Amino acid sequence: MESRVNYTLVGVFTIVFLAIFAGVVFWLGKFNFKDDTDKYRVYITESVSGLNIEAPVKYRGIVVGSVADIQIHPQNTEQIEVILKIKKGIPIIATSKASLKPQGITGLSFVDIQPGDSKSSVLKMSPRGELPTIAYEQSLFGKFDSTFTV
Repeated sequence: MESRVNYTLVGVFTIVFLAIFAGVVFWLGKFNFKDDTDKYRVYITESVSGLNIEAPVKYRGIVVGSVADIQIHPQNTEQIEVILKIKKGIPIIATSKASLKPQGITGLSFVDIQPGDSKSSVLKMSPRGELPTIAYEQSLFGKFDSTFTV
């Protein structure tokens, strides 16, 4: 007895199933091929413990982006260089200040950006392609720590 399997039908079914599966993976994975963010740099002079990659970046309490990278500044080892990904269209101006704030009692931190003077210009990438730098303001815990260090 010979089986009458239509191999063409099985092949078409397999290809369609794999295409649908790949589409669902991309849809649920929220893969985004277009870059709809601007990158900014912040130099932090205190401990960044609790801050991790993909930590939220908030502008006046609204989540507007995430932390893209954290590394020691190559030219000044006393500074930590943090790269932020912020949604396009968010007006980060030259007098804005970034600071670290805790997320409740978890020990995790996020970057909070406070707007500066509204009459200042918007931060833009330099002609040489360098990322714009947001000024850093020491956090409450950093100020507290620096008052007790000798």
